[in-house]
Amino acid sequence: MKKDTSTLTKKITGYSSLAASLLAISNLASAQIVYTDVNPDVTDSGNGAAYDLDLNNDATVDFRISITSNGAAAKLAAEAIGDNAIAGTYSDPYIYPSALAPGDMIGESKTWNSNIGGMTMASSGYFQGAYGEWFGATDKYLGLRIKVGTNEHYGWVRMDVTTDGKTFTIKDYAFESTPAVSIAAGDAGSIGITPVNANGYKIYAFNKQVTIELKNNLPGDITITNLMGQAVKQVQINSSAMSIDLSDLSEAVYLVTIRQDGNVFTQKIVR
Repeated sequence: MKKDTSTLTKKITGYSSLAASLLAISNLASAQIVYTDVNPDVTDSGNGAAYDLDLNNDATVDFRISITSNGAAAKLAAEAIGDNAIAGTYSDPYIYPSALAPGDMIGESKTWNSNIGGMTMASSGYFQGAYGEWFGATDKYLGLRIKVGTNEHYGWVRMDVTTDGKTFTIKDYAFESTPAVSIAAGDAGSIGITPVNANGYKIYAFNKQVTIELKNNLPGDITITNLMGQAVKQVQINSSAMSIDLSDLSEAVYLVTIRQDGNVFTQKIVR
């Protein structure tokens, strides 16, 4: 009896076409977003501590994160060098650098500032009270804008700051190489059906679902957001291997954020 292989052939052809399409999108996205992992992470503290950030790796410092302290008083500041700028929150008469969450969009609509001398991320002891959004921040993002020639590019740097604001950690950063195009906080530019294995997590999207292999089944949650920062799915972690149905979502790019055991990891996928 002759086997009917037409259905199988059609399925294989369909999967191959989808794979080629998604990999093409993946290559395009990777070309647009330039990601740099700071490995190992850089942690610094104390008076005079500073980190010079070259966002587009052109051997020119674009931003400086620094600490000044005097006894119990301390100030963590972010400074934009040259024509670059930092996204902030306006609180009359100052603008404080925003501590952005994964998926927050960084683009023209943000409030941008190029304050010479640095913007206050976390300050205490100099005046009454504490100022800034970065006290105790974990896996938060500083929104950045650099000027290359006449073009503006948006990016981010991921940081931790201790509860007293006196120690910071730089983890990674990225920027959108296409001028004037927004970038989501945490977007590292990897999408598609090829599994992404990072920080012990393996994530891939295929056939209208996303599959996530976790390091363990410790309590936590998985949130899927669109590129406007709106949560469209959220599930509790109950297994070390999770599958989430995406069939009710429109075809688009989404961010998968895993929060588990004190860790936060964000990865982009395509539906």
